[in-house]
Parts: sequence; C-alpha cells; structure tokens
Amino acid sequence: MSVGSNIRHIRELRGLTQKELGMKCGFSANTADVRIRQYEADKMVPKLDKLEEIASALEVDISSLQVKDIMSDRDFMKVLFYLEQNMGLQINRSDQDSSYYFTFDKNNFFYNVNRMHFDDWYEEKSKVPTDTSDPFYAEKALSYEIWKLRFPLDKEAMESDMHKQVNDKYLPLAIQKYPNYSIKTLKDFILLAEKIYRSGLMISIGTIFEGEYEIIFDPQNLLDASDEQADIFAEFIAMVNYLDNNGITIEPNMIYNRHKYRLSYFFEYAPLKTVVESVLAPLFESIKNGEFENDNLTRIEYEDTLNQFNVPIIQH
Repeated sequence: MSVGSNIRHIRELRGLTQKELGMKCGFSANTADVRIRQYEADKMVPKLDKLEEIASALEVDISSLQVKDIMSDRDFMKVLFYLEQNMGLQINRSDQDSSYYFTFDKNNFFYNVNRMHFDDWYEEKSKVPTDTSDPFYAEKALSYEIWKLRFPLDKEAMESDMHKQVNDKYLPLAIQKYPNYSIKTLKDFILLAEKIYRSGLMISIGTIFEGEYEIIFDPQNLLDASDEQADIFAEFIAMVNYLDNNGITIEPNMIYNRHKYRLSYFFEYAPLKTVVESVLAPLFESIKNGEFENDNLTRIEYEDTLNQFNVPIIQH
C-alpha cells in the first residue's frame, strides 16, 4: 500500500470526508479536498511535517501512514530472515500436520524488549470474536483496527503521565532533602537498597534477559508512600542524579503492561550490574525469608560482602 492509500483507508475508517480531513490539517476550505485527493491518488507525496499533521488529524501513529516495503513473497521472506538474524525469530514445523509456526528465542534482547508489546497485542486481538456472525464482531474488529493504527500512542501517553506524576513528587523532594548528595562506595549503594526494601516500598530485581538486571518499583506504591518511605525513595533519586552527573547513567523506564505500571532502573555500569545480580537479588530473598533474623551465618556472610564492596563506586 502507498502513503496515499493508507491515508484514504484510515480517513474512511474515521468517517471523514476529504475536505474535513484537509481542513483538520490546516488547508483552506477552498483547497482542502483537492490536496487530500492528490495525496490519496499518489499524485503528491506529503512531506514529513505534513504527514505528521495528517497522522495527528487522523489520531494515529505516523508509522501507520508510512509505506511498508513488503510487495512480494521475496520481500516477505527477507523480513523473516531479518527477524531471525536480529530478533531471535525461530521457524518450527508441526509434527501433526507439517504446518509452520514461529517462536522467539526468549534470551534474545529484542524479544525481551518487545514481549510486553506482544502481551498488549494478544489481549487486544483476543477481544475480537472468532465468529464473524457474532453481533459484536464488526464493532470489536473496528476497535482492534484502530488500536493497531494508534499503537503505541495510547500506551506511551499513559506511561508518560504516570512518570510525570512520580517525577513531580520526587524530583523536588530529592533536591529539598538531599541538596548536596553524594555516594562514595558500592557498599553505600547496597545499604541504600537494603533500606528501601526494609522500608516496605515495593522493590524487586527483574531480568531483562540473561545477564541483564533491573531494579523495579511499583509507581502507584511510590505515589501512596508514607512520608518516611518517600524520603527514602527521594534519596534513591538523589543517588541516580548524582551518578548521572558523574557519567554513570542509570536508565529509568516506565512500563504499562497487563494493567499494571512498573518503574524500572537499568544499570549499564559493570560494577553496579554485578551488585544488582550477585548481592541485591539474594539479599532481598534472604530478608523476605527471615534469614537475617534467624541465621547468624547469613548475617556474617552479608557483612563480608559489604566489606568486599567497600570500594569506590566511581572507578577511574
């Protein structure tokens, strides 16, 4: 499909005339229908800024208007080869009927980045009745089509709004409570994480893919935190800002998936990655299981670990 045919298809889904769409894009009443007609007939190709205006007027993501160069079986196969080489796609054949199906390597980086999108896709697709004679089929099918055209605008807007709420609460608090904050050692980092866990804030360690870990918070839990808990998380934010100002990036990421939000912090800096994987994950599990209170050996081993990591966090 061309850009023009994409515009026409989505315009008709939205129930707009060519003139109505043209005027929503800023064209005069005298030229609105003519310009859109030229675009849809591929007599003119809108420049990127105008294409963005058309996408906004149609309330879809701009990628829904752009051309996907899959024009033949050869193009289709090349896409599959690319997904296999770069994104962990695996081809399989059923022993029962020799049909083919695809899976993804769960350790592949791109699969793990996109698996939450797969969750959303599956959920939206599942809302469409399989029986086309179902009285709600047309309505559900149209909603699904609109969801695909808008993806990922709605989800990104929700994530952005939640992230703003957390930032609005904690960025000023971090400045107010910890104006000259600094963190010196990896031991200090471990002790701060332990303090957060013991405060009752919902913190956990997640695996992005094999060998890559992140610290995860529940954003709603952060917004509902007590004053004492809020001060502790504000210290975490002050630490993140301090490290970022000293060349150590800790990437925050707000995700909405399966009707829940999560705020994760990904560590590319090797010493912090080691701490998150080898210290914090077992530490949280030990505290959860009551081993600190009931097992002196666990506490002694933890003290040894703290001494081991009593080294500068910023290593030159």
